[in-house]
Amino acid sequence: MTLVISLMDSLRTLQTASFWQVETVNAEVLSDRINSQHRSAVLKWLFESLSLLNIEDRVFFSTVSIADRYCAQLSNRSITNNTPVEGSELQLIILSALCCSLKAVESSLDLSVKSFLEHVSGGHVLPRDIFATESTILLALDFNVFSPSLSVYLESFYFTLSRSSTEMTSGPLEQPASPRPLPNWALQQYNLALFLLYLIVFDIGTLHAARASLVVSACILTSAFTLCDEKLSALEFQTIVDALIEAEWIEVNRHNVTVIVRHMVRFWKRMSSDNGEVFRSVSALFDSDEKLRVNRIAPPRHIAGHDAKIASSGG
Repeated sequence: MTLVISLMDSLRTLQTASFWQVETVNAEVLSDRINSQHRSAVLKWLFESLSLLNIEDRVFFSTVSIADRYCAQLSNRSITNNTPVEGSELQLIILSALCCSLKAVESSLDLSVKSFLEHVSGGHVLPRDIFATESTILLALDFNVFSPSLSVYLESFYFTLSRSSTEMTSGPLEQPASPRPLPNWALQQYNLALFLLYLIVFDIGTLHAARASLVVSACILTSAFTLCDEKLSALEFQTIVDALIEAEWIEVNRHNVTVIVRHMVRFWKRMSSDNGEVFRSVSALFDSDEKLRVNRIAPPRHIAGHDAKIASSGG
């Protein structure tokens, strides 16, 4: 498959455009600032609520990013008795981050933000409190909340990779033509990668271990490896690796693809084996025809037999 250079340039832009650069969250600091169990509970409630309302994944991931960045920079003075942020205070922060996200991320929301927040919160959190906390978050982050969410990286990658140069046509008045649905091979890989991305959100150490493009790349590589390993695919695993390198999301002399995939498979197996409340909830979200029931796909048993194949591409 011939990759379109201009489209690959757009993938590079996701991580290189200066106005999208944000400070990396220190996972250790964030873990000290908040109650991780309460964070998981609120995020679980949030993605379930957004899913029921058919709000795009990008809104959820953007909300997580904004809330984590804000909580990670809270000073000890801001935390009562130096205890982690938890309970209703954490819920208010995450709802306020959602408020920011709804204004910064493209979505299909057809209600006013105020009405939507009242609906999501069930009327238990006053809109004025959400808006006041939103203002605090914006000031603390210097209004830098417009970075692309994790799922936007994922959407962009598969949209770009699945298009050929013959599809780059324009519609009336030179407006871009409506994007075609992803082909089956890309749709399955996309949904499995998205499934892994949802699981990662609940593990602070894994989520904030690297920059956004590398975290997403780990999900893409693991999804592609799993599905290419099980059956013939429209694209070879090598093509996926090459595309990530061309987009500069992974570096051939720095990142070992074998290590990346092995780490992700171990994480996936651990979450699956624990079968905790979060895993069951995320699994239920993907247990549909629309999501191709990718939650039922088992992690690869091993990758040792494929080390030579994938290590040659990853440094």
